[in-house]
Amino acid sequence: MLKQNIKINKNDSSSHSEGFAHISIIYILVFAIALIGTYSLVSTKARPDYIGNNPFNYSAANARAKQFNKGSAKVGYAVSTRDGVLVASYNSKSKNYSASITKALLLVSYLRQHPESSISSAASTQLERMIIISDNESANWVYNHINGPKNSIKTTARAGGMTSFKLNTSDQGYILGQSKVTSKDFAKFFAKIDLMIPSKHRNYGMSLLANVNDR
Repeated sequence: MLKQNIKINKNDSSSHSEGFAHISIIYILVFAIALIGTYSLVSTKARPDYIGNNPFNYSAANARAKQFNKGSAKVGYAVSTRDGVLVASYNSKSKNYSASITKALLLVSYLRQHPESSISSAASTQLERMIIISDNESANWVYNHINGPKNSIKTTARAGGMTSFKLNTSDQGYILGQSKVTSKDFAKFFAKIDLMIPSKHRNYGMSLLANVNDR
């Protein structure tokens, strides 16, 4: 069932200024609507107040997004079917700094480069810390252990239907923290993220995403 209470958390681990981090955190947490439950949606048609078989309150979601659209903060959300059709959205094309949401891109990119081989214990530790506790050092380690990381991440983004993703590796704390994203793109990405992970590692990757710490 889709969660409809969006929790605002100010304890993001990315090393941005307080004002920037606050805007990014709000934006990213609204992505939770797109992340939770959408990867299992396959229907391209939605009944009123339902997405697939999941009840969804459109007016409440829009009101929640509007509540945080103040000043320079551009809050949005999107819910996508597996084949990339948006069935609910608000400000879905608004671009903002990605902060930690792109760690899911790193996870998929890394696992796609090891489709048949086992993941080493060292790599597992870094992947788990990156996803479960959003550790920036671990995310940077994963980035540096992807072959041709920039091209690989762009390829993963394109495969996930992300047409507006803008890669930026200038952030000193978390290397992808300054990259630009939209909720539309990440809704489409998360809607089929399970299919993008090699079958050998699918259960592992999805279990990490299902156990993100609620800080």
